[in-house]
Amino acid sequence: MEEQQNKHLNRKMIIFIVGLSLTIFGFGMITYSFFSTSIDADNLEAVIDVGTMKVKFADGNSTINERLMLEEEIVKEFTIENTGDLDAEINIEWLDLINTYMLGSLTYTLEKSEEKITGYEEILSKTEVPVSNTEYSYTLIPDLQIPTGKTYYYRLRIKLNDLTVNQNEDINAILSTKFNATPVSSDRSYTLEIDPNGGILDSNSNIQIENKKAGEVLNISVPTRSGAIFKGWSISGYGSNISENTFTMGKSNTKLIAKWLEFNAVKAVNNILKGKLPEGFQNDTPNFSLVATTNEGVYAMEDDYGMSYYYRGASTNNYVKFGKWADISANSTRRGKDMYWRIIRINGDGSVRVRYDGIEAYPNGKSDANKYTTSLAFNSNTSDAKYLGWMYSPAGSTHSTSKIEAQTNTVSSNAKKTIDSWYETNFKNQECEQFIADKIFCNDRSTPYAEDETSVGYGTISTQYGAHKRILGYDSPKPKFKCPNKNDAFTVNDNIYGNNALTYPVGLITADELITAGTYFNATNKNFYLYGGYNSWTMSPFELYQSAWPGMFYMDSNGGAYSTSCHNGGYLSPVINLTSEYFKTLIGIGTIEDPFRESNIEP
Repeated sequence: MEEQQNKHLNRKMIIFIVGLSLTIFGFGMITYSFFSTSIDADNLEAVIDVGTMKVKFADGNSTINERLMLEEEIVKEFTIENTGDLDAEINIEWLDLINTYMLGSLTYTLEKSEEKITGYEEILSKTEVPVSNTEYSYTLIPDLQIPTGKTYYYRLRIKLNDLTVNQNEDINAILSTKFNATPVSSDRSYTLEIDPNGGILDSNSNIQIENKKAGEVLNISVPTRSGAIFKGWSISGYGSNISENTFTMGKSNTKLIAKWLEFNAVKAVNNILKGKLPEGFQNDTPNFSLVATTNEGVYAMEDDYGMSYYYRGASTNNYVKFGKWADISANSTRRGKDMYWRIIRINGDGSVRVRYDGIEAYPNGKSDANKYTTSLAFNSNTSDAKYLGWMYSPAGSTHSTSKIEAQTNTVSSNAKKTIDSWYETNFKNQECEQFIADKIFCNDRSTPYAEDETSVGYGTISTQYGAHKRILGYDSPKPKFKCPNKNDAFTVNDNIYGNNALTYPVGLITADELITAGTYFNATNKNFYLYGGYNSWTMSPFELYQSAWPGMFYMDSNGGAYSTSCHNGGYLSPVINLTSEYFKTLIGIGTIEDPFRESNIEP
């Protein structure tokens, strides 16, 4: 709601000046756009003669001056008169049309009457003005039949639509065109432009151009686009239509532009809070045995709060700008810098799980140490299963003597202490801390391989943990977002879903989230959005091997999921959850150039 309110506060007021040629220029939020005329200002009637047909822009002036808001329209009136002895037909065209407005922003309708003032009926329903960056000839109205001696009156209504999406692109958009009239030809061919609009059509990403006569039929394949769902074709061209994959040419140059729906996290959160299903996610399950090197979009999987929506592959629309580095040290090069994050997933309750990604919006595939906070051992000690815990017991080097003891959350791991200190410095008592949600960080210490779970998971007993089985124990990985045990579901104050054992609401990514994001065990993937070029920890235990090797899942420098002893070095990328009430108000579209952020923050 707030986004819509902001949008309406920023509506553009537009002046239209219309004559034989029309041009729209946008210059800013409260400045103006213009239809301008090339007609001599002294010429009060603009006239086009085609044989015995006379087209008059007979409003008594070569221009129209109107102020328009979004959802308002301008009306251009003209007459067509047949001064000959025979009935005749005429086409009204737009020549050299350029329209850089967003798809659907500009539409037109046409009304006709035999009287100048009353009796108008719509003869052409709402039609999109074709979008084109290059000059384009377009039949506005074909086959207008005018009996001998008759004069018909027309009203062309051009409307600036208020779309349901951000229309910032329209601020500096241009519409430029000129009216023309031509006699009707029975053997005329028209141009068909098929624009995949960033997608791939029959292995081709370019605009395809064909010449077709009215009535010709063409089969058009379904295009594809990385990370987006095809939503049909936008069609502009009089009489042209498409039904499923079958296109029929009308009596006009025609444009087909593919329409795509890309997942938008802010819209998704708003829908979730309204009890609605988000739009734009892939309604299937990917093959987790394969790495995702392209933008595969967003998929759904249940978590502890409901249905979660996770990004997979080389995502380009999951950037978030949130918080600033505080003064960690007098010589800190990051002091005061903005923090950038990548969305891992939207939790089932609408909160948003994000992973720290640096002090700038890095493109996918970028290796940079600034994408991490520091490097250290997850736990410095070995030879006990307890050291695979985010928290554990007993303290010191004393061996744990039971699974319950090893998994009693009293002592913080080395990684947790460091992450807590980082959070305390950068977020504690900061204004933005109120927007960080208390959600689960899963340190899954379940032992699904054991017949008697109480016989493993402590001391020096070899143990394999839950994430190990989900990722390596099946023909294909079966990652999950649900935390199997409440004791391993780390939260600060929440004791309904979690264990309320944390000091601060911060943690690390899980091995399951690595797999759903697009990598695989012992694989290489330098293209997906979590790649950073350095070994980095997850908070998922792998196994205690032969009493001396407590292994944790981590992501290696090549972007693959691996395991290593917890006493080895690894970088930390903090993970936090942003509240749904905060996130639903953000602006932007989640790209590098336009990340999700508060309305008062620059991209």
